[in-house]
Amino acid sequence: FYAHRDGDRFIFKDMNMNTGEKSVLLETDSVTDDNSLIFQHGGSYDFIIGYRNSKSWICFASCISTSSENVMHFVFSDSKWTY
Repeated sequence: FYAHRDGDRFIFKDMNMNTGEKSVLLETDSVTDDNSLIFQHGGSYDFIIGYRNSKSWICFASCISTSSENVMHFVFSDSKWTY
């Protein structure tokens, strides 16, 4: 698992160590150099969590069983998570 920034996108990927095949697990846009985004992988779930675009704390989450096309987007605002 690894992440990188491409322009204003933060992309979280995995790579099959046997074949070298890479796939995108999650991604977000509106990212700048001074943002504090991290990626986490645990069991069947993947997350991008952090501060994005000087406006909001975010949490993107997906499950490897449903693919990166089914993403839940949480936003932290007014001391509450919304999605």
